[in-house]
Amino acid sequence: MKVFGGRKVWAAPIPDRMIPKPYRERVMVIGDACGTADPILYEGIYQARLSGKFTAETFCHALDKEDFGESELARYNELLLKHLYEEDLRYSYKFHYLLYHSGLLERILEATYSMAQEDPEMMQSTIALFTGSESRKHSWEVMMSRKWKLIKLMGIKNSLKLFPTLVHALRI
Repeated sequence: MKVFGGRKVWAAPIPDRMIPKPYRERVMVIGDACGTADPILYEGIYQARLSGKFTAETFCHALDKEDFGESELARYNELLLKHLYEEDLRYSYKFHYLLYHSGLLERILEATYSMAQEDPEMMQSTIALFTGSESRKHSWEVMMSRKWKLIKLMGIKNSLKLFPTLVHALRI
C-alpha cells in the first residue's frame, strides 16, 4: 500500500501474459487480472469483455450441474485459449517479444515501413497490427513470410542481434 495524493492506494501490475491457470475451485479470474491485456497496445477492454462472457457461460454451465469444482471450471480456460489466445494474444506476444526484447524497435519499424511502402499486403497488415482490422495471427504470418527481406533491410550487424530474438518469438 502507498499513499498517493493523501489517499491510501493499493495496486498491482497488470500481467503481460495470460496466467497459466485462471481458475480454481469456485474461482475464475477475468480480464486484466488474468493477463488478457494486449501487450502491444496495452489495451484490454475487448479481451476483458470476452473473458467475462466466457466466465458467464462457464458459470451458467456449472450452475446447471451444481458443480463449481476445478474440473468444471476448466472449461473457462479452454474457451480463453481457443478464442482469445490462439488467434490473437499468442501472436501479440510474438510481436511484443520481437519489438521490445530485441533492442531494435526503431530499426524493425523502419524496415517494416520500408517494406510496406512497396507491398500493399504488408502495409495493410502493419496498419492492422495497431488498429485490429485483422487478426494478429494474420499480421504475424504476413510479416514472417517476408522475414528474410526484413533481415536483409536491417543489415548484418542488426540482423545478427535480431536473429536470437526472432527464433525465440517463433517458439511462443
